[in-house]
Amino acid sequence: MLDAIACNANFENDELLFADETASTETRLSTWPVLIVDDDAEVRQITKLVLGDFTFEGKALQFLEAASGEEARQIVRDRRDLAVILIDVVMESDRAGLETIDYIRNDLENEAVRIILRTGEAGQIPESEVIVRYEIDDYKTKTELTAGKLMATMLTALRSYSLLSKFSVTSQQLQTEIERRSRSEEREKAKSNQLAKTLQELRETQAQLVQNERMTGLGQMVAGIAHEVNNPVNFIYGNLIHAHKYVEDLFELIEMYQQVVGDRDSNVNEFKQAIDFPFIVEDIPKMFESMQAGADRIRDIVRSLRNFSRLDEAEQKTVDVREGIENTLTLLQHRLHVDNGNIPIEVSAYYGDLPHLTCYAGQLNQVFFHLFNNAIDALETRYKTTRNRAEPPQIWIRTQLVREDWIGISIRDNGIGICPAQIEKIFDPFFTTKPVGKGTGLGLSICHSIVVGKHSGKIECTSTRGEGTEFTIELPVVQ
Repeated sequence: MLDAIACNANFENDELLFADETASTETRLSTWPVLIVDDDAEVRQITKLVLGDFTFEGKALQFLEAASGEEARQIVRDRRDLAVILIDVVMESDRAGLETIDYIRNDLENEAVRIILRTGEAGQIPESEVIVRYEIDDYKTKTELTAGKLMATMLTALRSYSLLSKFSVTSQQLQTEIERRSRSEEREKAKSNQLAKTLQELRETQAQLVQNERMTGLGQMVAGIAHEVNNPVNFIYGNLIHAHKYVEDLFELIEMYQQVVGDRDSNVNEFKQAIDFPFIVEDIPKMFESMQAGADRIRDIVRSLRNFSRLDEAEQKTVDVREGIENTLTLLQHRLHVDNGNIPIEVSAYYGDLPHLTCYAGQLNQVFFHLFNNAIDALETRYKTTRNRAEPPQIWIRTQLVREDWIGISIRDNGIGICPAQIEKIFDPFFTTKPVGKGTGLGLSICHSIVVGKHSGKIECTSTRGEGTEFTIELPVVQ
């Protein structure tokens, strides 16, 4: 066997040219660690002699030796940078080499090192069994390893190891780059999310400022109108009773004169007939009743205006939710019709037995105002576009105690409804389902801000296109 390796030391016909595979001497920065495992010291010595001048990619070989499988395992544990292992099979045991290979691949999980199995007793270790069961890179009998073939085998092994090493480095670099980009993307995503959150907060703040300015102006105007109207209404209201009494006294006086004078004066009789005196006597009490009812109605409207604006109630106070709803409906009486006022909107209210609510009453009234306005708009749109007369326009109001210390308020209509895609954006600032010029997109955003932000409550919207929409509010009784 030794003669087989040495007989071609001059390489003769097996001589290989490695010039094309060798890099410039400038790249000679290290060596290729090669472990020779064989219990025959002469085999190890001849192998080093044959491969002593071998270079690949400008690097020479660095030889390490082991005379047994156990010794080889110790070296492999210490040297994770081994490039090639030339290993015998039969050493301290018949399968010492194979057991060492199994240890390297499975226990140490070293997949990089190239393993060349050399055996002098091939018949004892069938090649098919070795190739199937063990992860080796080449299988040679010692008798066929001439000097040239040994160098060719080493060249193939180192080339494979080099490619795997470069691939591993490239893979690691790619993994590092992927992780770097992933971290960069995460940072950019975090920045983007923060910017989106900031933008949303700015929009909400802008909407709140716009709405606050609008409602402050509206509240001041409403309070001013209520104050200005209240004085003359009180004057009228207070004098109606006296005026009614005076007219009754005059009628009684006329009756007394008529009893004394009778029908003797033709001029008086003609004038009574001309003015239809009996009708006046009958109608004047009805006129006073109508004026009294009108004055009562104006006083109710003024009271609703004052309660709705509540400019003097900036802090939280305990109120009756039903009163706030009814005051808001009073202000919207002029809108509770569709089809140019020909069809009235039916309002059905079901008020549960609720405790008084601690809240910002003026702001909560704004919520009711916006929700009722939206319901009326939806009903008008439905009756203008579908002309559906089969079902009258309706608004349902329901209040109830949903759980301990929480009240629920539901406002539902049978209007045009909202598309599912729009439901998700319904509370976004400046988003509106109405035509251009009809809505600002602030109303529902403000409702959400007041209910959720100011009162720590909940507001949800459910809708079916063509059937109607329901807004549900839940509020804690005590803030």
